[in-house]
Amino acid sequence: MNRNIDGIGGDYPTFPDAPYLKALIGFDLFPVWTFLPAPDSIWLNRVLIHEIGHYWLSYVRLSQHIEMGHWWNNLDLFNGDNRYIDPMAYYHWIINNGQEVCVNGTAASKFSDLSLYLMGLLSPDQVSPIYEHEFEFKPGKDFYNLWGPTCGDVRHFIETKTITIQDIINLNGVRNPSYEQSKKDFRIAFVIVAGKGETVPKGFVDHVKIYMDALPDGWYQLTSGKSTMGYAEIPQIELSKTDINFGQVVEKTLKTDTLTITNSSNIPLLIDSLYTDPKWFTISSQKIRLNKNDTLKLLVSFTPDTMKTYSGVLYIKSNTSTQLTKIILKGELAVPEISFLNVTPSIQSVGSPSGTTTFIVTSNVDWSVSENCDWLTATKTNSNTLTVSYDENTSVDERSADIIISGSNVDSKTINFLQEGKWQNRNPIANAGTDQAVNEGDLVALDGTGSNDPDNDVITYHWSTPTGIMLSSENDAKPTFTSPEVKNDSILTFYLTVNDGILSSLSDTIKITVLNVIKVSTSQTPTPVFKVYPNPTTGLITLEFNQNLETKTEISVSNLMGAVVFRKEVNSVANYQIELSNQVSGIYLLKIIIDNQQYLKKLIIRKNE
Repeated sequence: MNRNIDGIGGDYPTFPDAPYLKALIGFDLFPVWTFLPAPDSIWLNRVLIHEIGHYWLSYVRLSQHIEMGHWWNNLDLFNGDNRYIDPMAYYHWIINNGQEVCVNGTAASKFSDLSLYLMGLLSPDQVSPIYEHEFEFKPGKDFYNLWGPTCGDVRHFIETKTITIQDIINLNGVRNPSYEQSKKDFRIAFVIVAGKGETVPKGFVDHVKIYMDALPDGWYQLTSGKSTMGYAEIPQIELSKTDINFGQVVEKTLKTDTLTITNSSNIPLLIDSLYTDPKWFTISSQKIRLNKNDTLKLLVSFTPDTMKTYSGVLYIKSNTSTQLTKIILKGELAVPEISFLNVTPSIQSVGSPSGTTTFIVTSNVDWSVSENCDWLTATKTNSNTLTVSYDENTSVDERSADIIISGSNVDSKTINFLQEGKWQNRNPIANAGTDQAVNEGDLVALDGTGSNDPDNDVITYHWSTPTGIMLSSENDAKPTFTSPEVKNDSILTFYLTVNDGILSSLSDTIKITVLNVIKVSTSQTPTPVFKVYPNPTTGLITLEFNQNLETKTEISVSNLMGAVVFRKEVNSVANYQIELSNQVSGIYLLKIIIDNQQYLKKLIIRKNE
């Protein structure tokens, strides 16, 4: 262990808002509760108790045998006993009568001696040795090389090493805190987390309670009786209301209201104190204990000194949480009617032809209207309606006017009236996109979506292509094509024109540089030992060797992502055909190994798609 272990009761982690809480563990039962019987032993032992075990073992860094709290597959943690598997392991490998035997999750779950020691539940002198089976390294098998073989893997064990607890202590130091100082008995809380406004099905709550009931015995069994796990219900407080409104207040007159508090949980609700802020609201303040379903009625009162609006908060301090329960208190002052004037909308835009439009006026005073131009007339139709008539705008420029609504004892309101100029069609603007550099055989996408029309008209697209290049469509905004094979880096120029139904744009160009792909070969023989044809091909290719080979020959084809799409070993070959019709168009790498000599050849698949 390259760092000390902080078991429950240690300093890591901490939760400032919940000082007695030591760990949070996510456990998602919701996707399976409707069809999986409870308690399911796999979910209890291999999921729930497994995740609880991570609180200790996620912080362990033990040589090369554990990764993020999971024991590696090549360890025998039970001294050759195939009846058990550690809940923190996916597989165990043991040697039984000289045979390699894999133990999986179907075996009975039980924390191994080493896990119990690391959890602070077993003293070091009680820990049995473990065995590490060294296995051969497999190139390219990252998961296998990190975790070790699973039950279905082909494997080869090189040797088995015995590791004692003293070996671990000598290498990494003793556990901190020690076995004697470590906690053995714990409590856990189950919290159901739901989305805002989401209703949790009662059946799911009952399902969770089954796991709550099964956890203490399951934990006790898996820790071989070395530890206990219980849980405590959190008190629940119910309020008859969350705010108290005393209504309109009268000077020197007592105002009262009643608040009912109910304990809806199975354990006592302890109310430490009740107080208000500011102090002009009054309530009895005393320590109160409410048992299950008990209620308490509180009288909240205040006597206003002057005519004004009052507001405050009633605070309830209890054992439900570290947060105070709050009830909003308020008393309202009767407010005299205030004059107002509003108009909707306050901004209006119309087209260039002449016309009429109306506005809604809301007011409790009489009002009048005026305008500051000669091309429109504003008229008060009735107490709630304003009608505006306007002339045709024969200019191409937009024009504006202010319409003023005025009333007594209120601020005036202004309507900003806008009229568009007479419409004239404008040419759209083509944008063929940014120049690109691609390799031979690449699927290239053009993008003309940056084109636009200043009048927001719908536009159509037309692409002009270099000789020999065929687009997926000459009239799509984003057509594609396959770059050709070139002897040297070459530039292809495409032209894009857009049309708004009346006018066309000037052409915009995009230049696509096609890069000649460098031919790669590890062969040091300048003369090829085979020919490949046809190349490019639509799928079927022929390999023609310059002599009949009477030796083992490996043939493979991979794409540019490195994925092998064809592999074959032959012992005697002169000519050989490879069928690649199921592959997409693009560049592929043909690799042939003859007598440990490797030859590479670029293949191009070009389909008439």
